[in-house]
Amino acid sequence: MGSRMIRMHRFPISVHLYHARGKQNIFPELHGCQYPGCIYHGRLRRHGFYSRYAFTPGAVYAVWIQRYLCPMCGHTVSLLPTFLAPHFQYTLLAVFWILHGLHRLNLSISEMAARWNRRRNAPTELGRQNIQLILRRLRRNHRVYRLFLRADDSLPIGGLLLERLPRFGGIEGFSELFFREWRVPFLSKL
Repeated sequence: MGSRMIRMHRFPISVHLYHARGKQNIFPELHGCQYPGCIYHGRLRRHGFYSRYAFTPGAVYAVWIQRYLCPMCGHTVSLLPTFLAPHFQYTLLAVFWILHGLHRLNLSISEMAARWNRRRNAPTELGRQNIQLILRRLRRNHRVYRLFLRADDSLPIGGLLLERLPRFGGIEGFSELFFREWRVPFLSKL
């Protein structure tokens, strides 16, 4: 599934409460198919759910993602909460927690992984390769992120994201506004 078949939605609840509500979350109505070439503008039909994991620094949650179907072309779209990124099990909270360790505490990748794994409530083991994957995606997309943040190249992209995050009202505000402007979720392949 490409990023164009994802829509983001900011649920005004925590990942913990989203998990607890499961399929009983209040999912919005979606209108208009975004599949290339499809001209349908009406209401998309709910089309079941799929589950995925959401790793935070303190817990692992299984969360349900609502799917919608275009009655004209038959393609589906998934409604991703703004606390998630496509194809990453780590929540954006976990990603920014990692960036904080690397850029504000000046920890190495190995030290950051060890710090996560030593935590008494560590939900799952974090490997160096998980952190490197996040950093590779940030480096690959850095030009788009700098355009979005209206910033130059003076800071490493992870440090820049941390510095500018308060301007967006936090992680989910950042995620929501990034999607609104670029039409792809943060950390997508661009």
